Amino acid sequence: MKRLQAYKYELMPNGEQHLERAYKNFFAKRADFPRLKRKGSGESFSYPDAKQFKLDAGKGRIFLPKRGWMRVRLSQEVLGTLKNATVSLSAGKDVNVSLVTLHAQRAHLIYT
Repeated sequence: MKRLQAYKYELMPNGEQHLERAYKNFFAKRADFPRLKRKGSGESFSYPDAKQFKLDAGKGRIFLPKRGWMRVRLSQEVLGTLKNATVSLSAGKDVNVSLVTLHAQRAHLIYT
């Protein structure tokens, strides 16, 4: 848990939103009663606004507040505009960042 203490200010609003959605789904009878996460499982949080982080794909690095610049290996090309980022901490010291982008694609029309 010490690893996440530096990220505390990002965790709270996002965690509260997830918990509120879980209880709303429960009371609307769309889901079971929410289960709280155990220590060490599901250690992740999101930066909901692209202004909170910077991606330098050319140099292969990303800037995260409270963490600074980190090397990144992009599994695919980042197309479109960045929307948010989710940071997951694995059992080791690995940090995984999942980026969400908004990318417009042309619709392919099929005429029969």
